[in-house]
Amino acid sequence: MLEKTLGVHTDALIPKYHSKKLSKRFVCEQNDSQYKVAIFGTCYGEFNDPDTALDIIDVLRHNNVEVKLVQKTQCCGMPKMELGDLESVEAYAQENIAPLMALVEQGYKLMAPIPSCVLMFKNELPMIMSKNKDIKTIGEAFYDPFEYLMFLNKEGVLKTDFKSINQHVLYHVACHQRVQNIGLQTKKVLSLIPDLDLDVIQRCSGHDGTYGVRVETHTYAVKIGKPIAKKISDKTDLVLSDCVMAGNHIAHISEHKVKAIHPMSLVKIAYGLDKEKT
Repeated sequence: MLEKTLGVHTDALIPKYHSKKLSKRFVCEQNDSQYKVAIFGTCYGEFNDPDTALDIIDVLRHNNVEVKLVQKTQCCGMPKMELGDLESVEAYAQENIAPLMALVEQGYKLMAPIPSCVLMFKNELPMIMSKNKDIKTIGEAFYDPFEYLMFLNKEGVLKTDFKSINQHVLYHVACHQRVQNIGLQTKKVLSLIPDLDLDVIQRCSGHDGTYGVRVETHTYAVKIGKPIAKKISDKTDLVLSDCVMAGNHIAHISEHKVKAIHPMSLVKIAYGLDKEKT
């Protein structure tokens, strides 16, 4: 049915849609911390994976960071940019400038749970709209989640009292995180977790948003992702990826049944804040 009506491959993993979206589940908590972050929920975080965004929020709050959820936002524009629709990209950006700038002016750093969205604000929009000073300011305020945790670590305020996790995990470094040129910040944080056996893979998962689900491209997405999926063995306990879509795709095409989660969800477990996901 999906193949005929929407062009979605029958073997593709389709993201779930949540009626209790992120903006409905977010609970505002005030504190007087000097560290303040505003989460740009993203389309995927809002409707398909609010749990990961909430895990990021829980980890930040555990480290005494004040967290807000950016309200009344539009798509970051990455899907439209990949289609060459720069007119829509700029229109979306114009809608996002006001709420994001208001928070930056209040001293908030900005963050998104999806690497593509962080990349969009950090790199792509400042190039596309190079004459827009607000876009440049917003880009400079944007952080990858683990980049921000390592910032806290350098400040000497990151809590590192992690519980032991004696598991073997395959960690996939998402492409759109790598091209941010921030280094392996996720690996640095995960390496602080005692007894965690970490296997790091730096190559494309093949998913790339709709590329991984469309009828005409799904086969290629599987072929590209197979070298990573073959790294999964019966000893692999978890697949991690900063891009949840990529992680789910890798686990889905593997010959072994394994669960994929965001690395921040594992950090939350290591803090003893969530014991259910493993």
